[in-house]
Amino acid sequence: MARSFPRIRADQTLDEAVGILVAEGGRAGTVVDANGGLLGTIGRREILRALSERTGRFYTEGELEFAHLRVEAFDSTALRHVWREFWTTPVSQVMRRQVPTVTADQEVFGAVSPLRADSGDLVVVLEGRVPVGVIGVDQLLAALRPNAEQVRGKPNATAAPTASPV
Repeated sequence: MARSFPRIRADQTLDEAVGILVAEGGRAGTVVDANGGLLGTIGRREILRALSERTGRFYTEGELEFAHLRVEAFDSTALRHVWREFWTTPVSQVMRRQVPTVTADQEVFGAVSPLRADSGDLVVVLEGRVPVGVIGVDQLLAALRPNAEQVRGKPNATAAPTASPV
């Protein structure tokens, strides 16, 4: 579990949220209210989906993810306006509200059950309503992946076998 993670207020703009995510090196972060309580999450998926919808799917999520911006867009005053206005949108309008959560006393394997294909990039660890940590989907999958010892049922030999004396 990561105890250091981006916390973004619901009233911040998408531009501010992306600035926080970039500065803190996160792909996603929690969205909190004024008291620090969990409201949702915001990350790359939510932003790309919302931007694609806002542009009338002129850009697909995949194109936006690769910053593949079509040249025609720069000739369109309307599209430039949509683009500029999008970044002033409050996080609360784009955030993911259905967030998988676990309590701080649960084992990491307890985080598996709330995950679904559409659940986003984070499982949020809560104490009450306050996020105290996050588990990234990649971290969770790595924790669930069995190591060689578990699979083989015996310790992994690290040293090369020695030749027996003749």
